[in-house]
Amino acid sequence: MTNRIGPWVTQEAPVPTSDPPATRSPQASEPRRPALPSYPVNTPWPAPSRPPALQGHATPAAPTHPSPIPRSAPQGPRSDAPHPPRNGALQGPRSGALQAVRSPDEPLTDAAWQRALDQLQADYSGPYGTPEGVVSVPPPFKMTNMFPNQRALVERSRAELQSVLKNVPVKLQAPGSNLTNGRATPAQLTRVTQTLIDTGHLPLGPAPPRAMQDRIRLMMFEFGLGVDCAGYVQQAYLRATGLTARGAGFRAAGNEDLSSLEERGFTRVRSLAEVRPGDIVSLGPPALGEAGHRVIVYEQHVASDAERTAEVAAGRLSESFVRAGPVRAFQVDSSWGANIGNAGTPYAGGVERRTWWRNEATGQWAWTNGGQRVSVGPEPYDHPLIGVFRGPHARAAAPQPSAP
Repeated sequence: MTNRIGPWVTQEAPVPTSDPPATRSPQASEPRRPALPSYPVNTPWPAPSRPPALQGHATPAAPTHPSPIPRSAPQGPRSDAPHPPRNGALQGPRSGALQAVRSPDEPLTDAAWQRALDQLQADYSGPYGTPEGVVSVPPPFKMTNMFPNQRALVERSRAELQSVLKNVPVKLQAPGSNLTNGRATPAQLTRVTQTLIDTGHLPLGPAPPRAMQDRIRLMMFEFGLGVDCAGYVQQAYLRATGLTARGAGFRAAGNEDLSSLEERGFTRVRSLAEVRPGDIVSLGPPALGEAGHRVIVYEQHVASDAERTAEVAAGRLSESFVRAGPVRAFQVDSSWGANIGNAGTPYAGGVERRTWWRNEATGQWAWTNGGQRVSVGPEPYDHPLIGVFRGPHARAAAPQPSAP
């Protein structure tokens, strides 16, 4: 017998494992300077935190995608390469980057899930030592199937990346192609990114000059570094539960698309009111030949009258949407695809926390695509909703679902 909840569909499609230009200035050949005591600290991207209800995702609006600089264009001497690696506690990823953030005896409460999800966002974001200071920046989206404008850049950078990996400890080198197919751990991804910075691979960036965070994402984009949605969600689930992939019933990281979860012990959540932190949302492809999507829930609640009024005043929701009935808000974490037309961009998408809204009376959803523009439709994120699934692993007793 087929189970449905409102508009949820039941055919499940795998998430393809692949994704989206830019270029790098010539690498300087002078010897690296000795390490400095410290870098000045720049203002980082907003740190991952639990945003106020109905305030949208936690990252700023994506800047406009510029035209890439041709690699053959003369760019003059580099003013920032090479530069010293970070020293002391800032060298490399956090020591706890591969560890769960709760003790084995601590119940996996909603708060424990949220702490783990906050920490994972922070760990995937660096921080990185640069010539302009220490900055945190979430990684861009990356799948195996890349946009044409990225594919040529990644192929051209492949030999350089292999050379740089010789400076990375073996234990932090992702197995197989996980590093460039969106499945690296935070420690693997941030260590390789920092090594690229330390060895003079930061691009100068297209004109006008871009912020250091954008230059780091541009570099990662060129070298094929980033995270896809299924890669991020499985890392989040393992981080919070403290399980290995095998212990969670997951396949090898490079082959796990988080489909068919019910066959692996996960339970379908029967009501949107019962969705909780740590639940995995599976979305099907919006059209034939396109990719599905996976997210992990940070929290959900029914918006108060004051929240709905604030969203209308801010222009994120329309008066007609919120007045039609109760509105339920879902904050969800993932790595989000980003493109402008048929070209991928490093300056939007990637690891973010976003908010989806659903009107309980009409069944209509509203969501953002990384900026302030809100879309509305019968499915979340314009993808068929396959279902919400909860793992069988340690969890405290469930609270009562919030009523509309």
